[in-house]
Amino acid sequence: MLKKILISVLLLLGLLTYGIYWAFFDIDRLPKGKFLASSTSPDGTYFRFSYTKAATNTSQNLKANNLERTYLMKNKKKFIADIISVLPVVEEKNINNSNIDSNISKVKAERQAHYKIIKAVLNEANRKSILGLASNKDAYSFVSEKVQKILFPKPTQDIYTCYYKVEPADPKQTVIWNKKGYFYFVYCFTDSYTPNPADPYGDIKKMVLLLEKIKNKWIISNFSSNN
Repeated sequence: MLKKILISVLLLLGLLTYGIYWAFFDIDRLPKGKFLASSTSPDGTYFRFSYTKAATNTSQNLKANNLERTYLMKNKKKFIADIISVLPVVEEKNINNSNIDSNISKVKAERQAHYKIIKAVLNEANRKSILGLASNKDAYSFVSEKVQKILFPKPTQDIYTCYYKVEPADPKQTVIWNKKGYFYFVYCFTDSYTPNPADPYGDIKKMVLLLEKIKNKWIISNFSSNN
């Protein structure tokens, strides 16, 4: 008798456990959407898949969701234009980002001067790309002719680039490790003003920036992708 009761209790626990899993954790029960696109993360560690919402909502809800997304996409430029004065931000790290000086105290002191140059240059690049305006012509004097063509291309009607974060980089972790100077990572994204459902977050990139002292002046001499 006791054995039958124990078996019954175990069966009930099993059914209860399965019921909870089926109701709350079974991803196969999620509505199936239409596949749009896939992409890798900036550091290549995971994949992102994009789907439309499944046709389980009412047509009214789908229309509202699409209108909301369209509104957000069209206002990306305005949002970035509002905060552009504080970009890019600096994320300091306790590393030596130079392969020409091993004195970490001196390196950190030099970095403070570098940040002013880098922020002025990238802020100007943001303004030209997003707003189509040039406001700080002095920034161009800190950039080599080669890098000017990368950072200050002719603005397009639909595509813009926003440089949003700078941090010191270990030279050995960059694709230009054999160069001499001070190394920095720059994070940016390229996106379109118009809605792009297949890639709503834009193309995030990790760039490497090299500062060299040329004729006693710090110059951004190299700027390339480090992805």
